[in-house]
Amino acid sequence: MTPAKTPAAPRYVELVRVSGASQAAKDTPADQRAALERLREARPGVLVERIEEGAGGLSGALPLEQRPDLKRLLRLAKDRAFDEVRVRHLDRLTRHPDIRERAAIFGAIAEAGACIVDGAGHAIDPLSEVGELEWTFGSLMAARERKRITERTLAARRRLAGQGKLQGRRPWARTWDGERWGVVEEQVKTYKRLFAEVLAGRSLHAIASGLNADGIRPPEAKQWSAGGVARLVHARSAIGEVSCYGNTLRCPPIVDAPTFEKANKAITWSRAGRPPLDDSIALLRKVAVCGACGEIMYVDTVSKRSGRRVYYRCKHSKTARSQECRRYFAVGEVDALVRAELLRWLAADVAPKAGKKANPKAALARAKARIKELDAEERRLLRVGRRASAANLAAVLAELSQEREEAQRDLEAARLAARPGPAPLDAARREALVRRARSASGAELRALVCAILRPGEVRISPGPRVQIRALGPR
Repeated sequence: MTPAKTPAAPRYVELVRVSGASQAAKDTPADQRAALERLREARPGVLVERIEEGAGGLSGALPLEQRPDLKRLLRLAKDRAFDEVRVRHLDRLTRHPDIRERAAIFGAIAEAGACIVDGAGHAIDPLSEVGELEWTFGSLMAARERKRITERTLAARRRLAGQGKLQGRRPWARTWDGERWGVVEEQVKTYKRLFAEVLAGRSLHAIASGLNADGIRPPEAKQWSAGGVARLVHARSAIGEVSCYGNTLRCPPIVDAPTFEKANKAITWSRAGRPPLDDSIALLRKVAVCGACGEIMYVDTVSKRSGRRVYYRCKHSKTARSQECRRYFAVGEVDALVRAELLRWLAADVAPKAGKKANPKAALARAKARIKELDAEERRLLRVGRRASAANLAAVLAELSQEREEAQRDLEAARLAARPGPAPLDAARREALVRRARSASGAELRALVCAILRPGEVRISPGPRVQIRALGPR
């Protein structure tokens, strides 16, 4: 009788993971290692590898591509290098909320023909229905537990923040011992220096270079940068306000509110290299559209050696193939045309002509009715079209299509005419407006443009040519 073969000792991989550095500092990885050591004695086998990329802190809710420990496990599974995956608890493998992520891990272990063994020696066989049920339920409970932990932690932090206790990162140059605020005197001096140099007109790059030259250490960086200086000046903690989980806490301020506002305004100017654009500089800002494509025109600035230039440009100026859309129109030249057009319109006799005035609402109703008639005619032709030849039917349908396009244009024109326009001007008011427009400042003309023109009623074309629809063609 042939003696029975002794089963080969299982090859196993051990995985150790904790969620964060704080758990790693509490010797939690050591507890997992001790549990796995005891499992070795109770369940002898051949150790292939202990995977500890997550022993220093790695969230179980991360996706596979951000889990180096699981990547290593999946590579070993692809090579069928183990028969068991040993973990202290099932949630050490994953706590991801997405079932597809959890299924990917389970599927890789199943393809390797391996099983999962926890610290108590309980084995989950992915190839059995019971094992599949245990994994599905166990990994789901692990994901839900993590969600409950997150909710409890967030609720506790909000509660403590409501009590005035800082949660999370403390602002630079301040200290927090859990009950009281303090300051770091050297950092406070540096912080005040930032504000003083910004208000003195120095650039952010020059300020950062000076701090680096003096060997002053920046917060959480190797050296100072313009962006780092700007972030500190913009931070409201500089005036003693710290946003914390929906609450505003008070901390020791660095500067007063007026100094904070002046410095932030100075940074806004210096970062652009110029003060903010005055609305009165461009009369047609957010009013004009491109004469080629009909898109809104923006106001753009270009700095040259000769000075600052301001232009109107199409929304598609940097991407359009059409040369007309790619053009820039000098604001000064276009605004001069607009001023002349406004004066011409104000000086003209804009009173309604004698005779019967067209009713825009009636024209709109007629255009809608005509389109309905054409739709009904087309449906009728399609119903009886089988009696006619294909050529005749196509010709009639083409004729109907042309009529519909004409009716659609009439409808758009009627809709435009039905829109409320500027109120008629009497002679006295018109003369007053003409006198005022001739000597008006840019801001006053801008107010006039916004009062009488709607967005889209001014088209700018190469030349430049300005067409103001509400005032008639140029």
